[in-house]
Amino acid sequence: MSDHKVIGYAASLSKGRYFAHGGAMLVAGEEKILRGCIESAYKRKSALAKYQIKKIRFWEIQLWLNNGTSVSFDEISYNRFAECTIEEGKKIKYESFPPELKEKSQGVPIIKVTHR
Repeated sequence: MSDHKVIGYAASLSKGRYFAHGGAMLVAGEEKILRGCIESAYKRKSALAKYQIKKIRFWEIQLWLNNGTSVSFDEISYNRFAECTIEEGKKIKYESFPPELKEKSQGVPIIKVTHR
């Protein structure tokens, strides 16, 4: 069942408050990518101490989206998310991470997903 599949990692400041990138909560496919985004945003490694990094599962993302939270994904996490969404029989705009986003990006390319 895809509900419990780990999609990626998110950094929590406190309950319900997560690190955002691209105007939405960031879910990165690898912990090191997430750490790099936080360091880059704050311009110092000590910023990581504020956050608790946790694994994010598909069901959590579904819950956030259904509650109106927007989520930003990097390529790795988006492809996992898209695969689970398709397995659930739901429609999704992109079946895999759009190549044009990688070409335009100057850092970690992300795609923002909101509930329709």
